[in-house]
Amino acid sequence: MEEYPIGTELEGEKGIKVTVESKLNVGGSGILYEGKANRWGKCVIRQSFPEHKISEKKFKTEIKALQRLENHPRIPKLIDFDKKASPPFLVRNYIEGETLRERLRESGDVFAPLSESKARRYAVQILDILQFIHEKEISHNNIIPENLIVDENDEITLIDFNDLFVQFTKEGIIKTPGFGAPPGFGVPERWSFTGPDVRSDIYGVGTTLFFLLTGKDIKQDKIRKRCFIRSNEYTRLKRPSQFNPSVSKEMSEIVRKATKLDPDDRFQTASEMKEALIKHKSSKLLDKPKLVIGERSLQLDLKPGESYTMGRRKGLNNAQIENDIQISNPYVSDLHAEIGKNTSGEYWLEDKGKGAKTAVNPGHDWIELTEDQTWELQSGDTIALGYNKKNGPMVTMLFRN
Repeated sequence: MEEYPIGTELEGEKGIKVTVESKLNVGGSGILYEGKANRWGKCVIRQSFPEHKISEKKFKTEIKALQRLENHPRIPKLIDFDKKASPPFLVRNYIEGETLRERLRESGDVFAPLSESKARRYAVQILDILQFIHEKEISHNNIIPENLIVDENDEITLIDFNDLFVQFTKEGIIKTPGFGAPPGFGVPERWSFTGPDVRSDIYGVGTTLFFLLTGKDIKQDKIRKRCFIRSNEYTRLKRPSQFNPSVSKEMSEIVRKATKLDPDDRFQTASEMKEALIKHKSSKLLDKPKLVIGERSLQLDLKPGESYTMGRRKGLNNAQIENDIQISNPYVSDLHAEIGKNTSGEYWLEDKGKGAKTAVNPGHDWIELTEDQTWELQSGDTIALGYNKKNGPMVTMLFRN
């Protein structure tokens, strides 16, 4: 199949004119390009592989599904398509952001885990989308970090609907190694006569959540061998707490249930798994959050709408303010930052320093706050009072919730 040269102009069945601007990548069902569509702007073009019957069926199924799902804000919009073209193509809107895999990447194939609260927040968003598509009697069948785009508002969009289930019998669907639902009891889910169902998506959320909590990329052969336990002729995913001791037993149990070998033993719906995650969050909120500063642990006993000020200890270098949290470091500002609790029960941090800056490290890099910028804290965030890019943090503390 010949690739589209840069500058190729296409026109779909709806009359939308599209120009190919660059090649993105080659997937299992075709070649992806970035393009520009009149009346839409930036877009993605998928040039389908024409020579395989499975590709043809999947292409037509994806079009029908995107048409049925077009009202959801976190699912790509189908702009146009041409089923009669040789090869056929479809055009969807371009989703700005980075994949969850890119979000966790430190360098090369090394990934940094997220805090439990951050991972839970992403999982709930994914399950919200799945609840919508499952109500339309559609299963996605490829829930992996690469298919989840995080935008600048930290909101997730689910992409790549070309593995939607069609009753293929022996033609089946090939899963992403490690992330896809494994063989079931006697009949592999991906080759069964009834095909994957919503519980295959639950498995995908479980393995994705495992990746978010541990940073272990189970798509890599060597890592996958370490993360799975051989059980008879099947393999079972280990608990995330075995690789990240900070993961709670409750969260490990949620991942374990989502990735059970027998689909009947998993969460049966997206809403059931979401409720388990929300219930776990509620139980965690019963414990008062704290700031860990060296050997000290300060409990944050705040009511919604209340806050604590943080700054240099009164009297140190002529500091005049008596802050709620006093830091014995001359480089911290008199009033350096403020930490509070909003009406939703979430904690936030705001920079108040006139000199040395405040920064937060959510697990992968330092993010410097501008004056009066508010940051929503997640359990595991490291806070720096007094920060610059050259010398790094002066005083650090860990937020635990």
